[in-house]
Amino acid sequence: MQREKAVLKLHTSAKASKRINVLKKIVKIDEKAGGIAKRTNAQINTSTIYSFSPYTPTEAVYMAYNAGMPVCGISDTDSAAGMKEFVKAAKICGLSYTLGCRTHAVIGGKRVGIMIYGIAEDQIPALEALLANNREQSRQAAEMRCKELNRLLKTKYTYKLDFNKIKDETEYKRGGTVTQRHVYYAFAKLLCAKIEKGEKMIECIRSLGFEPREKSMPVLLAKDNPYYEYDLAREMSYNAGHEKEKYTDFAQLNKEIKVLGGFCAFIAKERELADAEGFAESLKKTGFDAVCADTSCANLDAFNAACIKRNMLLLPWNHIDSPRKKFLMQEGMVHIMENVWALVGNELALNTNNEDGIFSETVRESRFEEKIKLFATIGKNGSKEQ
Repeated sequence: MQREKAVLKLHTSAKASKRINVLKKIVKIDEKAGGIAKRTNAQINTSTIYSFSPYTPTEAVYMAYNAGMPVCGISDTDSAAGMKEFVKAAKICGLSYTLGCRTHAVIGGKRVGIMIYGIAEDQIPALEALLANNREQSRQAAEMRCKELNRLLKTKYTYKLDFNKIKDETEYKRGGTVTQRHVYYAFAKLLCAKIEKGEKMIECIRSLGFEPREKSMPVLLAKDNPYYEYDLAREMSYNAGHEKEKYTDFAQLNKEIKVLGGFCAFIAKERELADAEGFAESLKKTGFDAVCADTSCANLDAFNAACIKRNMLLLPWNHIDSPRKKFLMQEGMVHIMENVWALVGNELALNTNNEDGIFSETVRESRFEEKIKLFATIGKNGSKEQ
């Protein structure tokens, strides 16, 4: 019971310092009980309250720790504000960690999802400054979306959303990002407070112009669904446009990230991996040093080989940003776990010398698979020293 109450405080405590102190108590309780067994797995793409997620940075680390994962990683959208708390929590739990950030850029006039990795801890403030424009674009787009949803509500109901209240409930004032998903989640909570879940809710959102996908019908019909508000928000935001958001051209972003010692990874869809060689080649020519892909992809091994051939690092993309997504063993992770350890080792090396990362020309190993082995060893050895 003492441990359960402490775990709850990781979520409810408003101050990072209090969450960190509570985590220390939890780890001491676990150590007395024999500790938590670690498995060969990792969750390196977890969003926190500094973008859209129910998890505080400390809580996100705890979830990975409690699942027996030796490696955890943060990946908030356009924000690095949760990284310092995340690092403190990971060290308390004895976990290796990576610091990532999700953003978007424009390639050929198209908005694409990108992960930023390889940022040394002393470069976090510089990364925050670099992403400031994207955070502002996101805030403006979220406010516009709120106005659009209020216009829809006005046609049927008397209640409305308050954008300032939505924004104040996020970590926006502390460097976090307020997103359109925050607005849709507030919209879903408002509807759930007024409309009966299930068939009446589906009828309601249809009357407002949202047509739910067939595959989403079971969770929207289930009145006892514990994640109903998240699922409803996700469904209504599925086709939300981002035409109002003006993001940086990728070539410029890539250049700025390299100045900070980091690198950009393209967030790929499974269908794009079908032509492993062709897709990897196109990404390399565009300027990417890495790719994120779902570890359940059937073509993962072939694509990993195609990436290594081009000095690119393939990393897992199993993004957690809601309580529906679990910290579980991921299918296929074993095939690229060495790459994850190389990412950990890369950041450890950068924290010692900002020039000696996995993509640095100063590293003695010439073949990329040898570089992966070298930095994976650094990552594994570093984890033993924590």
